[in-house]
Amino acid sequence: MSSPFRSIVVTTALTGLLAACGGQQPPHNGKPMTPEAAKAAATVALRDLSLGSSLVRGPSGIVPQSAAKAGLNARVLGGLEGLGIPMRQALEAGCEVKVEPLPFTDKDADLVPAGATLKVDCALDHNGYSYAFKGTLRVEDNDDNFKDSGFRLSFQGFSDKATKGDYSVERSFDGSFALDSKDPALYKLDKNYVLTSKQTKAGQTNTLGATFDTTETYAPDDPSKPVLAGDFAVDKDKPGTLTVQKNSDVYNWNWYTDPTLHYTLSCAAVTGEGVWIPFDEGAVVYTYSDSKGQSANLRLEFTGCGSYTLTLDGKVIN
Repeated sequence: MSSPFRSIVVTTALTGLLAACGGQQPPHNGKPMTPEAAKAAATVALRDLSLGSSLVRGPSGIVPQSAAKAGLNARVLGGLEGLGIPMRQALEAGCEVKVEPLPFTDKDADLVPAGATLKVDCALDHNGYSYAFKGTLRVEDNDDNFKDSGFRLSFQGFSDKATKGDYSVERSFDGSFALDSKDPALYKLDKNYVLTSKQTKAGQTNTLGATFDTTETYAPDDPSKPVLAGDFAVDKDKPGTLTVQKNSDVYNWNWYTDPTLHYTLSCAAVTGEGVWIPFDEGAVVYTYSDSKGQSANLRLEFTGCGSYTLTLDGKVIN
């Protein structure tokens, strides 16, 4: 790889990651909700919504070819992209995903192992920028006798780190997420994972954690072409949970869709931090109650491709 191209790849990956993590200002436990705290929660939430759509769509750019080279279904790596791991840039810069064992058991020939371990250990650097990610992931077919039944991906010591000058962001991932696609008319997504981010600036470190526990459904507009468009839903009676923690300060949220969130592959919109948000209508509601019994409703409503309004108790805050 030429040095100029390598510079572009590394700079693109690092700029997005550092911007996304550096812009978050977590709320304080026990205090009333504020617009700034609500915006911070929305920033974290948008990345989680992106994960769901990435599992349906699969990865972009060079990632499908790299997955095929490793003998894997591309959707397995698509979930990592949804979490903000710059898979495309890393693979273009020469990183590899190793699969053990090879060959793996795959009775239904859908390129999802009955059980296998994915290993990555990669470091990139150029002109003051550096990025590294390493660890293992366990991938398991939901039913290795049922083609395209879906999979579960579990983190095992997985982390990444971006550095520029005296500022760095180190993230670790724990838990798992799963896609159940046995029913072509109604997919099920289970997300139970923790993202921890340590931000260091001039020797001072702050820790931000986000815990996600949600069951979603995805109903394709056309079950024969599920990747094109469909509706994501989280039941109000069985809401998902999002916990945002900054050091010892915690906010606990419940959330659901109202109405359902419509995804479309043709929408290529991204946030300022580079998070893909392929939704053109629908809304997500986050409800909060602090330790003093005060409550707040945060509503994120899409009004067009990538266009959304953020309101806190009915007042626009974005």
